[in-house]
Amino acid sequence: MARSADFGTILRVFLNLRCPRSAAVTIPMAFLLGVLLAFGRMASDSEIVALRAVGVSPLRLLAR
Repeated sequence: MARSADFGTILRVFLNLRCPRSAAVTIPMAFLLGVLLAFGRMASDSEIVALRAVGVSPLRLLAR
């Protein structure tokens, strides 16, 4: 700003510096939400009970 850069350039620099930080939080949160939704749906449809009845361990469910 000391060399009188225009507002658009300053805004682009700010957004480029800010995006990696937000992505570092957003991507793991999206993954967690996806896992929770998948297991919630499986639990509501009793698919987890059926898989456990045939001998599939909970750790094996997480691996796939």
